[in-house]
Amino acid sequence: MLLLGSLPFLAKAGEPLKGMVLGNEDGQEKPLADASLHWSNSTIGTITDEKGHFGLERVAETSMPVASYTGYLSETLDTKDMQLCRIVLRLNTVLDEAVLERGYGNRPISCRIGD
Repeated sequence: MLLLGSLPFLAKAGEPLKGMVLGNEDGQEKPLADASLHWSNSTIGTITDEKGHFGLERVAETSMPVASYTGYLSETLDTKDMQLCRIVLRLNTVLDEAVLERGYGNRPISCRIGD
């Protein structure tokens, strides 16, 4: 679930995008500390503080911010005219891949699940 329109603050030229990243787990929203945000097609990014807050300097108008956090689905946002936003990431309950490793004597045994 992504909520953007609830804060009616419009961006002014040169001002950073500010906001908060939350995770939705079992219907409960909690701030995500150290969530990653970066502009698409760019190396410019930041992480959230311990309360989930962030400030991200703007780049080219065509870039959109991408929010991600381990264990949650990433979101790409359309924030062209926004100054403040509230981002809620959903828990990712599907693993793309899992690697199980176990040693037997001095012979390692491994199993790969997924692609």
